[in-house]
Amino acid sequence: MGFMRAGVERVNEYLQAAPRGPRYHGDTNDPRYPSPRELRTFTATVVDIALHAGVAAAAATSVDGLIAIPTGILVYVVTSFVHTTVVQRITAATIGKAVFALVFIRGDDGGKPTFDRLLKWYLLRSFLTVLSVLFDWSPNGNEHSPSLVAVRRRDVKALHAAHHQPVPQAHPHTV
Repeated sequence: MGFMRAGVERVNEYLQAAPRGPRYHGDTNDPRYPSPRELRTFTATVVDIALHAGVAAAAATSVDGLIAIPTGILVYVVTSFVHTTVVQRITAATIGKAVFALVFIRGDDGGKPTFDRLLKWYLLRSFLTVLSVLFDWSPNGNEHSPSLVAVRRRDVKALHAAHHQPVPQAHPHTV
């Protein structure tokens, strides 16, 4: 019975604790980005992967013989790299993110992602994908990356508009 009581006490302490604020822009409890985006992010990723695979398949079927497989793999890697770094640097979104009204922001300040961060993010994701395929390994947790975060475009526009509204000025004749 002591085990159950200790568990109930821990749950009660958790429920009574003050909620923590967002740790970075786009954190799951960040009031600046209130729109739900988890399903959109997943679906956008599926669209992007399908796009990369489609381009690779088209390239692979355009060549004959044993060179088709390496050609498809090389085209997939190049397409994926250009799409997720260069295109996303220019537009802050891949085609999949754009279809689902998402953009990438920097977690530390909410700004547009830099090429350096996109490159590091791409290489890290590629490395983790290789680990997960080869060794059946996956990173702990399902938390958004504080470096780059996908958020709804409308939340970014609303935040930008709120920061750029004119400040009401006092009329010079009133004291």
